Amino acid sequence: MRKSAKPLYLHSNALWILMVVALGTVLMSGTLIAQNQIATGKKITPAGFNGEIASLPMNIILSPDGKFAITSDMGFHQELSSIDTGTGQTIGEVQFENTSGAPHNGLYYGVAFAPGSGPDYTLYAAQGENQTIAVLSLSSTGDLTVVSSIATRAGDFPSGLATDKNGYLYVANNDPDTFIVPGSVAIYNPNGNEVGRYNFTASYGGTPNFPLAIVTLQDGSKTYVASQRDGAVYVLNTADPTNPTLEMTIPTGAHPTGLLFNQSQSLLYVANAHSDSISVVSTSTDSVLSTLQFQFSALNGLYGATPIAVGLSPDQNTLYAAMADLNAIAVIDVNGSGLTVRGYIPVGWYPTGVVVSPDGQRLLATNAKGVQTRIPSTGYVQWQFNDNPWYDLNTIIGTISLIPMPTQSELAAFTNQVLQNNAIGAASAGAGPNDRRLAGIGLKAGKITHVIYIVKENRTYDQVLGDIPQGNGDPSLVLFGQTVTPSLHALAQRFVLLDNFFDAGEASGDGWPWSTQSMANEYVIKNLPYNYSGRGRNYDFEGQDNGYPAGGFPPQDPYGNQNSQQFPNGLPAIPDVAEAPGHHIWDAVQKAGLSYRNYGFY
Repeated sequence: MRKSAKPLYLHSNALWILMVVALGTVLMSGTLIAQNQIATGKKITPAGFNGEIASLPMNIILSPDGKFAITSDMGFHQELSSIDTGTGQTIGEVQFENTSGAPHNGLYYGVAFAPGSGPDYTLYAAQGENQTIAVLSLSSTGDLTVVSSIATRAGDFPSGLATDKNGYLYVANNDPDTFIVPGSVAIYNPNGNEVGRYNFTASYGGTPNFPLAIVTLQDGSKTYVASQRDGAVYVLNTADPTNPTLEMTIPTGAHPTGLLFNQSQSLLYVANAHSDSISVVSTSTDSVLSTLQFQFSALNGLYGATPIAVGLSPDQNTLYAAMADLNAIAVIDVNGSGLTVRGYIPVGWYPTGVVVSPDGQRLLATNAKGVQTRIPSTGYVQWQFNDNPWYDLNTIIGTISLIPMPTQSELAAFTNQVLQNNAIGAASAGAGPNDRRLAGIGLKAGKITHVIYIVKENRTYDQVLGDIPQGNGDPSLVLFGQTVTPSLHALAQRFVLLDNFFDAGEASGDGWPWSTQSMANEYVIKNLPYNYSGRGRNYDFEGQDNGYPAGGFPPQDPYGNQNSQQFPNGLPAIPDVAEAPGHHIWDAVQKAGLSYRNYGFY
């Protein structure tokens, strides 16, 4: 932007709305965000005990004896932790930090126990781009010790893990290094040797389908693999582990990210993060028996509750779902194959997993981003990531919530609190969110003729516009004020300031989805810190899946020139794994029959 004292003018006889959004690494004002309020303006009021457990915990499982819960992290500082299911206290931990000598060292989602009767247990942990699976021992006292590792095939990206009673290990390889190589499932025998493999090649020309969650029947006869991209669960015949074959595909919902059997393994519960639903699948017929849809009238049918993982009570009568974008745990009654929501329990910021103590008296939930904001940070330096302790992705600390089972009256109060925290409770009854927001800035629906949407990269509201007197900002945080950005100040003051607009992006990788889709989906939340911490995963948050342009392209441009020598016939469009369920702002404009211009987004 030019440094000029001359203000920028836009002339029109029509009413315009101009939005200027600061997008980037620190998107919260210290004067606007309370300690228990997240960047979207939602509040969090976590129930129970909350203890810190490294950064971005994304998975939690119980030890075979139920004494400990194991959590796996995917943030900047990654570790495996063993948690006492009675107290919520961390007992043991093993760090998986990446260094210049081991840049890809880390964890990626999957954890599973080998069969065994104790007192010590063998634990597997997927390591993603490190192309290894860590083998650890969990002692009877909760201590974790690395024993060895399993080297995977070059190019694999071990993610979801499952085991059967015979000791075979089933591995979902989520993210090959290039879109030409498909995702796969590899099977290892108890000695750690690969004995079988299935490559997903059927859909979209063999491009990666991002298999993540995986479970297998205890006799090893069938394995279920959830695809983040394809909105389906694949059923593999693994009766012969040396020759796994695709048996069928079960459409469930968008981004099935959580898989859980009931005790008898007759039912499979599937958490569909982007469809805001849970599917109940019969493992005898491999068909969907019922689907629970999470709906909130105040949201006018919008998606965004994000059920990301599920847990089951010991008596099998209650299912619990980690609702990532509601910051809550859903409590669900199980009636045969039917599900009914009983209520919600508030937890921390972006819950990702939930288990129940063996006695059924306590819930344990992982919260990817903890229970408080930790920025702005005065020591931040642009482009210093791993080496700067003040870098915002470096400061995120996850938590474990330990919550006593609530009574019915307590659950009713918890439910009301969750609805209020998300502005979808009694306070918002009678008005849709769009009407409230327009009224809040003094505009009426139907009176706007043009919208200009400008996004500023890598800057917060306060860093640029915190000095505007009429705004709700903090002048002490201004870096590029009126004298440096006169045109931007003129636009903000003459049109719409939007000083209380919250964008929960922490870096470009999730800031762009927030700014163009109004949310960052579960795929983005999981993979942004993994990519930014230098562990080797591709940057695919802006319309590309592993380098593949999700929108595709034709053989020639409008002028008859060949678009690509490598792909002379062009490429077909594929589902974008980083796209939110509501799609992009330009998709909504097009659906509404309006005209628009896009000056470079994606």
